[in-house]
Amino acid sequence: MEANHPQQTVLLIGASRGLGLAMAEEYLTRGWRVIATARAHSTQRLCKLPGALEVEVLDITVAQQVADLRAPPRRSSAGRAVRERRRQER
Repeated sequence: MEANHPQQTVLLIGASRGLGLAMAEEYLTRGWRVIATARAHSTQRLCKLPGALEVEVLDITVAQQVADLRAPPRRSSAGRAVRERRRQER
């Protein structure tokens, strides 16, 4: 990627395992910024990946979680982007 071009971003839904996890790894290797989503109980493998990675807890059946993806992220103490989430009961 040339220095004067902005970093490209990809949003991956269901990136905690299988094809989604492999796609996250590949995009990170190529220098992309990755916003990877997974259910709350399945983010451990994603959080171990290096690079420009944002991990979002997302259950696409919960409308508020989908809407919350539009909120701007804040930075965690580890430098990762983290979004504030309201607890949503189904």
